[in-house]
Amino acid sequence: MDETGGTEASRQLLALAREIADLCVAALQPRAVVLAGSAAEGVADRWSDLDLLVYHDRLPDQAALEGVRLSAGGGEPLVLSAWDGESFVESFPLHGVECQVAHATVARAERDMAQVLVDLDVDSLYQKALDGLTHAVPLHGAELLRGWQERLAGYPDALRRAMVERHLRFHPVWLTADRLATRDATLFRQQMLVESALNVLAVLAGLNRRYFSSFQFKRMRAFAGHLAISPERLAARIERLFAEPDDAGRELEALVADTVALVERELPDVDTSRARRWLGRRAEPWTLSPSPPGSPAARVPPAP
Repeated sequence: MDETGGTEASRQLLALAREIADLCVAALQPRAVVLAGSAAEGVADRWSDLDLLVYHDRLPDQAALEGVRLSAGGGEPLVLSAWDGESFVESFPLHGVECQVAHATVARAERDMAQVLVDLDVDSLYQKALDGLTHAVPLHGAELLRGWQERLAGYPDALRRAMVERHLRFHPVWLTADRLATRDATLFRQQMLVESALNVLAVLAGLNRRYFSSFQFKRMRAFAGHLAISPERLAARIERLFAEPDDAGRELEALVADTVALVERELPDVDTSRARRWLGRRAEPWTLSPSPPGSPAARVPPAP
């Protein structure tokens, strides 16, 4: 996204990001300054905050970091991640915009990247940051960012499989829908629907080689729209899970079945038996059976 693209709010945030970036470069000599988040993607609105990533060979001390905020005219800061010698994240208001500025060493960033790409940590919240980096805009040190983006574009086969296997688990809400209806279990049912829907998205993200984290997951429709390997009408079907409670179990069952079929097509050696186990099944209420002849219960004489 450049000064002529995206929404008006995105362009305003980009201009503000350049102001802060120039101060960072002058005072801290970082390796790179990167704009991430909705402004980088060109979809920001007037509710959006500013996400700025600053990468250093060696993390400056807190006094130097505070000096940049004060020079910019930033307000009272909120520390989101304390200074530890390798990273520091703070949020502060500037010209009415909430600015989240994250500082990290290049070594720390590359280690976190390897945690996902090499160690296959499919539950890492850093996947959210990796997805952000793939859309980030360089304000300084473009070469470093471009190198990372090239690396991230090579989404490993092993990570693809690990993402699918880790998240190929779904609560069979359709199995116990009638039982839950009698138990005042609205919150429990919603929890199972949310977890299952996020797992559907995570499986599909893996199949499509997209970095994904359920942490503060937003813009679901846009994310779903970029998945080439996907059930039809994915976003609408996920939203329907929560709009039509009486149909949620049946809708989830159909969505899970379609997702499992895609896994079997794309990764035929992945074991899907656990995910398929409850498809097409329904729980039935029990009926008390009479005791069989000769059982202890049958020999008990009736009460006088």
